Amino acid sequence: MDGENVCIFAYGQTGAGKTHTMEGPHSDFLVNDQMEIHELSGILPRTAVYILTEVQRLQKYIYDEIKIEISALEIYLDQVRDLFSDQQVELMTDIKKQVQLKGQTWRIVSDIADFLNSIKLSAQKRVFGSNGINSHSSRSHHVFQIRINGTDKLRKPRQSLLNIVDLAGSERRINHSQVSEKTVSKSVNSQR
Repeated sequence: MDGENVCIFAYGQTGAGKTHTMEGPHSDFLVNDQMEIHELSGILPRTAVYILTEVQRLQKYIYDEIKIEISALEIYLDQVRDLFSDQQVELMTDIKKQVQLKGQTWRIVSDIADFLNSIKLSAQKRVFGSNGINSHSSRSHHVFQIRINGTDKLRKPRQSLLNIVDLAGSERRINHSQVSEKTVSKSVNSQR
């Protein structure tokens, strides 16, 4: 929120708990109407509550205005899909050789309920499948982005970007009798 860009990755073998660490218990992010986080909640819902609490505090002292936008992408079988619009996203390189995502949807969030509903929506749209290790295993990379744009009291613009990435399992050994051909292709491509 100080104009920095940050990335948090969850990486490991299938069944290690990456998605649970990032999201927490299935669709159970909150306990009550006071927006108190469940003790088992993951990094995403905890981050949502923290950012919105900090924004309220910072608007009193440092910022004149702050806008929070979120995006959710899935990378599966070398395709990038926007989880808020179900459209394919095209990767492009601009003049400065920086990667741009054409077709990426950014949602403006103003309260915790909207933020958490967006997290749930993106989690529900991901590709899951059985792989012989888990009966319900995420088979894709999930990139959840939080962009914070603000103007401080001196009218200086600030932009921060937080990328929270849940990588698909990094299987090294594959039992072909339990894993589909698509899973093998995805696994090989993700380890390049």
